[in-house]
Amino acid sequence: MKKPFMLSLLSVFVFSIILSGCGWIKTEKEFSNWLDGYTDKEGQAHEGFQSKVDKADQALSDRVSELDGKVDAQNEALSGDIQQAKEAAIAAAEQGDADTISAAQDFAKGLDTAVREELTATAKGVADKLMNVVADGDKEVLGKVSSLNEKSQAQAEALDKLESAIADAKEGVTANQASIASKPQTVAVVNFGSGGASLNAEAKATLDAVVEAAQSAPADASILVVGHADGTPVLGGRYRSNWGLSQARADAVSKYLKDNGVPHSIESVGKGHTSPIAPVNTKAGRATNRRVEVILQPAG
Repeated sequence: MKKPFMLSLLSVFVFSIILSGCGWIKTEKEFSNWLDGYTDKEGQAHEGFQSKVDKADQALSDRVSELDGKVDAQNEALSGDIQQAKEAAIAAAEQGDADTISAAQDFAKGLDTAVREELTATAKGVADKLMNVVADGDKEVLGKVSSLNEKSQAQAEALDKLESAIADAKEGVTANQASIASKPQTVAVVNFGSGGASLNAEAKATLDAVVEAAQSAPADASILVVGHADGTPVLGGRYRSNWGLSQARADAVSKYLKDNGVPHSIESVGKGHTSPIAPVNTKAGRATNRRVEVILQPAG
């Protein structure tokens, strides 16, 4: 607090010097005396002012304390009133609860008989409905069972017919197999080049399959090998006619079968160009006709 005061004092002093032109300050001692006197006066004035401020603060503090005391007293009184109100409310509620419980008990006693009667009637109604549902369900179940029985009977009859048809079919197949087995069957056909009787690789592969199949053929079966020509005139060479050429082709096949283990009796026949199976006036037809047929013959 003193430092700002001194600064104010110096400011006033400097301002005074500026206004007066410093003409009235004659010596340093006079200035010092003047400054001390001025400082004392200002200090006394400040102390008086501070004393007034302190008294005002104390009076205000005393007033606040007085008001706090009054507030505390009022709060205490209010708390007491609230507690009394709570106790009164609790007592009234307890009495009200007792009255309510008593009234509820009386009401329950009055309703007991009616409730029992209503429950009994409801239970009986439910039982009756349940019996009706069961009866309806039994009828429905019996109807479904009857329908299933009818369907089962129809299915059984259809199954019997199917089994009979299968048996008939098996008999037919067996008869056909017996019929087929009793007839000669062409099991292979191999072709030859024009004017030749040599077996090519394709012909040998076909005959290898015949050799394998012959192992399961009946032992009393026989094999007939029939050679054919294409009708082209034989003009020289090893064969003098298509008859000789067709026979040479049949003999070549028979020899291959025997050499590769066919145990059955084998007969080879040449038929020349008398049994063509394709046109003789086309190159493709003639190639088809140059053939040997291997025929499996049953016994008898």
